[in-house]
Amino acid sequence: MSDTARANAQLPTRKESRKRQREQECEQESESAPIFERNHAMYPRKRVSMACEVCRLRKTRCDAAQPSCTFCLGQGIRCVYRQSPNTSKRQAADTASEESVRLLNDRLERIEALLQSQVQSPVQPRTPRQDSPPHFDVSSPIAHLGAQSIESTPSVLSSRHGRPDDGHTPADPLTSVYLSGAEDVPYYAGMNLHGMALMIGQRCAQKLEPFTFNDQESYLKREMDYESLFFSNGFSVDLSQLNLESRTCWKHTQSFQQHILVWYPLFDQQLCIDILESTLKGGWMTSSLPTSLSLYMLALGAFTQADHEHTASLSTQLPGLDYFHAATKILDACCEQRSTIPAAQCFILKSFYLLLCLRNLAAFDAIYAASVIVTRLLSLRLSISSNSTLRESSHRAYWICYLITHELKINVHYSTDILQPLHEHLALPLCTSHEPGFFWFLSEITLRHIFANSLFRVGLGAAISYEPLVAHELSTQLEQWYSHLHPNIKFTLGTEPLLDPQKAYLRSQFYAALFLVNWTFIVRLLTNPPEKRDDQEYEAMLKASKSAIEYAVLFLDSVSSLLRERHLMLFTTVSTAFAMVLSVICVIDVPEIADQIEVAETWHAMWHARNLLAEWAMVDASVKANVERLDEVMREKGIEFERGLKEPVMDQQCTQSKP
Repeated sequence: MSDTARANAQLPTRKESRKRQREQECEQESESAPIFERNHAMYPRKRVSMACEVCRLRKTRCDAAQPSCTFCLGQGIRCVYRQSPNTSKRQAADTASEESVRLLNDRLERIEALLQSQVQSPVQPRTPRQDSPPHFDVSSPIAHLGAQSIESTPSVLSSRHGRPDDGHTPADPLTSVYLSGAEDVPYYAGMNLHGMALMIGQRCAQKLEPFTFNDQESYLKREMDYESLFFSNGFSVDLSQLNLESRTCWKHTQSFQQHILVWYPLFDQQLCIDILESTLKGGWMTSSLPTSLSLYMLALGAFTQADHEHTASLSTQLPGLDYFHAATKILDACCEQRSTIPAAQCFILKSFYLLLCLRNLAAFDAIYAASVIVTRLLSLRLSISSNSTLRESSHRAYWICYLITHELKINVHYSTDILQPLHEHLALPLCTSHEPGFFWFLSEITLRHIFANSLFRVGLGAAISYEPLVAHELSTQLEQWYSHLHPNIKFTLGTEPLLDPQKAYLRSQFYAALFLVNWTFIVRLLTNPPEKRDDQEYEAMLKASKSAIEYAVLFLDSVSSLLRERHLMLFTTVSTAFAMVLSVICVIDVPEIADQIEVAETWHAMWHARNLLAEWAMVDASVKANVERLDEVMREKGIEFERGLKEPVMDQQCTQSKP
């Protein structure tokens, strides 16, 4: 055989040997190499990118060990990591159960049956609903306050757990389909305190069920009815009908500086003067944002300067409302100037006026528009870095939007998430001259940051997390916050009245924060109490529960001066006072808690705050609904009212003395 033939005969053998060699190499690599070495996309990062919640709160380095980091393992606490978006999506996709599929099939069958019935029988014409005015029990302690409620507001008793009962039947079956799925509609607006009653993974305790009310529909109806007062298309921009005399303008501007900028220094006092001077010299141009800004300043100055009582009805006679209408019309007309800092400042001042009128939903719409503009401006990094005036104005506007948004979360739950990514990277605002309210502004930002890290949440999917070590860390941070306050805003602890409203508000928020930290122990005690009643955990729960009620009493006693007059933070003071009174009513008859506190003193503080809220109920339907809700809970607990509705007659179980 020739050499060529011999080589051709050996060729297949060589190919097979090389193939077997490659297969053996692959098998050896698969047995020896770990998975992440074979998949470059899954290489472990050299730098820890995910810290647990405890280490994140303590601002310490976390080794990100699984299932628990070294610190949490040593302390014996539960270690929780934030989930990445991809992980959340995968887990959400894996949670589709047979039960959810069955419910979907049932709903489809109902819809098909209803549609089939519509085909077989002609549809009857829809009859208009004849809504009757809501019924208020004459025995209610606030029945004498007057007919200030909105006719479309459903009864408080029927709004419990989100099931309105107005006595009407839907006119057609398709409406029934919509109402049958009403429980699936997200809870976006209205007072939401579910997060104060629910623990993660637990059912709501019976004592805390009053927190789970749902007044979204009635709240939205009230707010939409009020919108016609502030945003009717019938108003025209006729500046000749406004009092724009120089003396009047400067008087309102001075009041604006004293009562508005002292809370939120949107700009310094010199810039405020420059804005008004340029507008006066320019002749009040109807297509200029500085004109709108000046009119908003006059509206707020007229409102805060007027010697009006909060018992006056909410009507078209609100001080400064004509300035407000003109400013809003000009702002709406300046569409081409929307992405500017004057436009953001106009929307912020617009929200201030609405907050003074307790119109929280409309104020949120204005602050949301300002947030969008500010976020766009802060994204212009080159312009921000080269223009110090634009940078400082944008920073002030951002932090004001951040604070107002968080204060409104208890009523509006679709929050402005566009602000959150900038929170950790944006510097605090600066001032080059003496500004009366600037130290309060910085202190409020710091306190709100501690609130954001708390174990309590509001809004959609809110629930309480029981973490004793984190609660202790939060209490320590609050104590450090108080000890480092600037002398200009340092308040005295206690309940004596403070003449400075900024100090009084900071003190009330300080007590509210300490209450929320300790409230988690009460929820745990009522929801999932420890099996052993003689161990250290149970004693710690009782001690923290006592502290929670004591801080609630301190808050209710110290907030009296803030509930007696209108100011820029009245809206959040009213909401917090309602939540605090409801908390006391719900748990004061729990034997373990009643044995730890002064029951008579607690009831007195609660009742005094309730009466202050009842005064605002005469002018605002939403506050009235909340006061009725408080009275309803007290009646359910057997508390009767006598002596002209001035004092509650408490059940003997609630007033029993300590053993």
